[in-house]
Amino acid sequence: MKNWHKILIPVLALVLVGVGLSGLNDTRDSSEGGDQVAGLQRHKSVVQAKIDRKQAKIDGTYKAPQNPDGFADFRHMVRPHPQGTNITQLMLEAKDQTKSMRSIEPQKDAGLWDWSWLGPGNIGGRIRAILLHPDDEDIMWIGSASGGIWKTVNGGNHWFPLWDFMSSISITALEMDPNNTDIMYAATGEGFTEMPPGAGIFKSYDGGETWTQLADSVDPEEYKWINDLVIHPTNGEILLAATKNDIGSGWIIRSDDGGDSWTPVLNNNLYFTDLAIDPDDPTVVLASCLNTVYRSDATGIANSWVEIGTGLPGGLPDITGRTTFSFGVGNDMVYASLDVPIGEGEAQGEIWRSSDNGLTWEWRNSPLHLATAGHYFNAIWLEPGSTERIIFGGINLFKSLNGGTNLTVISRWQNYNNNGGSAHGDQHVIVPHINYGNGNTTVFVGNDGGIQRHPFPLEWDYTSGWVNLANNLGITQFYHADANLDGSVILGGTQDNDDLRFTRSDGPQAWYQASTGDGTYNAINPEADHIMYTAYVHLDMSRSFDGGDSYYAIIDGLWDANNADRSLFIAPFALDKVWPSYLVAGGRSIWRTSNSGGYWHEVLEPLNGDPLCSAVEISPAVGAVVTWVGYTDGSIRKTENFTDWTTVTGTSPGIGSFRYITDIEISPHDSQTIIIVYGGYSENRIWITRNNGQTWNPLPGHGDGVLPIIHTNCVTFHPNNPDWIYLGTDIGIFASEDMGQNWSVTQRHNLSEGPAYVEVTDLFWHSGDTLVGATYGRGIYECRPLEFVFIDIANNGDEDGSWSDPYNTFDEGYNASGNGSNLIMTGGDYNQGNRVLVKRLEISGQEGTVIIR
Repeated sequence: MKNWHKILIPVLALVLVGVGLSGLNDTRDSSEGGDQVAGLQRHKSVVQAKIDRKQAKIDGTYKAPQNPDGFADFRHMVRPHPQGTNITQLMLEAKDQTKSMRSIEPQKDAGLWDWSWLGPGNIGGRIRAILLHPDDEDIMWIGSASGGIWKTVNGGNHWFPLWDFMSSISITALEMDPNNTDIMYAATGEGFTEMPPGAGIFKSYDGGETWTQLADSVDPEEYKWINDLVIHPTNGEILLAATKNDIGSGWIIRSDDGGDSWTPVLNNNLYFTDLAIDPDDPTVVLASCLNTVYRSDATGIANSWVEIGTGLPGGLPDITGRTTFSFGVGNDMVYASLDVPIGEGEAQGEIWRSSDNGLTWEWRNSPLHLATAGHYFNAIWLEPGSTERIIFGGINLFKSLNGGTNLTVISRWQNYNNNGGSAHGDQHVIVPHINYGNGNTTVFVGNDGGIQRHPFPLEWDYTSGWVNLANNLGITQFYHADANLDGSVILGGTQDNDDLRFTRSDGPQAWYQASTGDGTYNAINPEADHIMYTAYVHLDMSRSFDGGDSYYAIIDGLWDANNADRSLFIAPFALDKVWPSYLVAGGRSIWRTSNSGGYWHEVLEPLNGDPLCSAVEISPAVGAVVTWVGYTDGSIRKTENFTDWTTVTGTSPGIGSFRYITDIEISPHDSQTIIIVYGGYSENRIWITRNNGQTWNPLPGHGDGVLPIIHTNCVTFHPNNPDWIYLGTDIGIFASEDMGQNWSVTQRHNLSEGPAYVEVTDLFWHSGDTLVGATYGRGIYECRPLEFVFIDIANNGDEDGSWSDPYNTFDEGYNASGNGSNLIMTGGDYNQGNRVLVKRLEISGQEGTVIIR
């Protein structure tokens, strides 16, 4: 760190060599190209097909795994870990390692510094918890499944995150001390689908501004996921939590000292999902497993639990499935929404109630509201003071004014869009306004689309009237994304929010959403960015000719599409950016189209053992037709003509090893240099070849720059510096300035080189020097990791730090730089005032003496 003042920098000669490229011939055949493609269906058909599939899931007539389990199974496949190891423990060790990496000097960030969030702020994402301040109706918090804790102080008109680098930002429950609104608790780790593992329970003493991890709640063996958390309604020292461990069983744990220590009080061979405590008689607690329900009449202490899911007269069914509860206020009524198993693939869901605080039960209805995924979405709420007015949710929301006998649907997910209208699908939480009953009938719901509210849902007989509160709520879960050449448009596939389009002129709060459902891979034609490609799950591909306003199906000849046995839930495809009428897609076979998806041809038959394709990479080099594909078993193939394929595992031990390939990246500087990324938590996940696959070497790093053992999703090369590479992992971004010999993390970004402690699922570039990161839980970010930053005090025109449009002040250049950048300054007297430099930079002068005051 230095204090610069009147520094004289000697003149350095900077020689720029221009290289002209002309007469290059590309061997790709474009004879079948063009925009006219036969056999397509209009956008209405594409949307209707998604609606029909989801409706069939509701009806129980759709047998393929088009449900939350599909992605959960996919995540398990992608993230293998050595037998006998625990993912939670590995993630905690990775966090500790990144802390020690921050002390490395000199800091090497490969130019990364300031990240800009691009949204979406108007879409939302999956949330599991809503907490309202009891004394101020404008203050609320939400807990998102993979995006952390967010707060609003104006009733949802604007949200902001509380801690970007919480050890786990998978939030499942939020609670507040009934006697002190400054004391809050957050449970982490969404065990319903085994999404990001948790890091125990956190406590805040300042209204959520800062959080402390409760050490005794962190047990990687037993408390990997905290699915639910409840607090005593009058004694804030007593808490109960429902947990899940790595082998699928779980505990109810209890604290009597505000979370300082926890005691296991109930065990089951299947994990616990939900808890409820009677607000009028807090000695009564209900707890749900996947196979039964328990009741305690002593606030959950050990040996006080009685199983009530026994099938005996007056009890609940003998197999209840996941069950959620809602106690009455001012009465002894309690309702339960049961995910009662009926048959494989059949819709299910029952409503039961008790009028004696859960001692005896009666069946009320079997509305089948939980479809085939009641373990994932299941919510119920009984109006305070009432015994019969209830709202319950599965995919949609329903109301009953007579205890479940008659039902009215009050939301329709098909009518949801980012402007509101109806509630999003997949309901997880229902919460009343703090002044409910005092002339206020507003209810808030949380689901896969964030948070919505309705002013009087129990008085309303229609599915409209819902208001979307996703206002700067940046928790969208992206799988993949792509940008046009100048970054003015970004297209991304998301969890249950379809393919979203960002237009830079509209900004982060105005992303376009056509429908819901899962979007996966995306591509934008670099020569005509009104042509876009997207895919639904299992390689169900579509194309747009109008910039994403409407889409056409393009699966003619693509036999692996819509087949869960022949393609991954998130199945890859790639667009040839040199000849963009060509695409390659991977299922069990490899498929290619030469006319923008008009018809697909099989170019590689299934491999032995029938692994599924998990990565596709087409060389970015002009004149090359090299395509690489990777599989779920670690197999690698490449071709230069789509007829002859070569196995590219070389002779290096460790390549392949029956591990899932998450990404393949061909260097834009040297087509002989390729990086392969394997998923999971084992060592040596990143491999490089510099001779087109003949030999390979791992890139674990060395000394203090060793890469933590953490799952890695993607890799990319810097477009201008061949030694700078970036990895997207489950805890953010890691960078290297020496081609993976050493990896970096600095104080600037706390626990990674990325903008938050979040899964980074995709990395790509636009405008020649801008890196974009798609995240699973915090939306889209971008950064300019500049190798060279040009500054010229005489420039009065456009400024972007490039050679042609340099910045005209030292401050601008310095602020645009990251560790490792080189500031090249044109001669002049730069009067900037005193400045303390905290970055590792090289500063060079050209065309005269540079003076910085």
